[in-house]
Amino acid sequence: MQKIVGFLVVSIVALASSAVAQKNFNWVEGTEFQETPLHIAVQSLQTGTGAYNCVFHPEVDREQLVTLRLTNLPRGVALTYVFDQAGYDWKKEGRTLHVLPPHTGEMGDREPLENEQTGRFVNTARAREIIFDSVEFDEAPLRDVVDYIHLRSVESSADGRGVNVIISRRIDAEMPVSFSLRNVPVSAVLLSISQTTGIELRLEEHAVFFDPPGARAMQLARLETKRLEWEKANKPQVNRMHRKRRYNIGTDPKDPRSPAHPDYVHSTHQDVSKRTNALNNVYKWVNGKWT
Repeated sequence: MQKIVGFLVVSIVALASSAVAQKNFNWVEGTEFQETPLHIAVQSLQTGTGAYNCVFHPEVDREQLVTLRLTNLPRGVALTYVFDQAGYDWKKEGRTLHVLPPHTGEMGDREPLENEQTGRFVNTARAREIIFDSVEFDEAPLRDVVDYIHLRSVESSADGRGVNVIISRRIDAEMPVSFSLRNVPVSAVLLSISQTTGIELRLEEHAVFFDPPGARAMQLARLETKRLEWEKANKPQVNRMHRKRRYNIGTDPKDPRSPAHPDYVHSTHQDVSKRTNALNNVYKWVNGKWT
């Protein structure tokens, strides 16, 4: 009996150790790249049993230099942040990450957060917990400011995780930054940098990105262009969708816009279209009905 119990204990310990090892393989405790070629940065993160395969698009420059510092995040997420900082997009297929030209993958299809949503970083638990008693910069390069915030947030956080901050390659990392704050959370420091320099904040799950001014507006414009191109390429389907929205208003026979109205019965598509267009100029939707 004692042998069986001992065997079970050893097995449980072994399974627990295996699970911890698996998590460590899939988790980046800390890594730093300074002017590192993209393919070398990717290779350094492609370790462990849970490593992703990375396939580079022919238009992607594998020698593009990346500079960032990351702590405590999933290995796959760290890879996507490396791609992002290098100025490229990506697409995930199983355990493979395809590195793509800008705005042609998952980032290009993502709807940007509203400005007020981006500001909610102020209310996250970690940002509230990490308080700087004083922060002062006088014409300090943005790169040095970001490094300081990251290292100090790691030292000041209870779990030692800190906040990852990444500068887009489209921003001058030597841009001078000047401000002085007392007793503020790290989120307020990041917002102050954004306000004093004009650069935009982009909140990701494990990091905060500094993007150039207008990045969000450009992304919205690209999404709108994609939508218009899709509608043009799928015109029959779009017309069916519009007809469904336009005519299937209700089933009340007394509703002059309803398909159940006597004037609609046995009508041709052209007749229905004419009547609906005419009614658009006469009736208004008021308190749940057309008047």
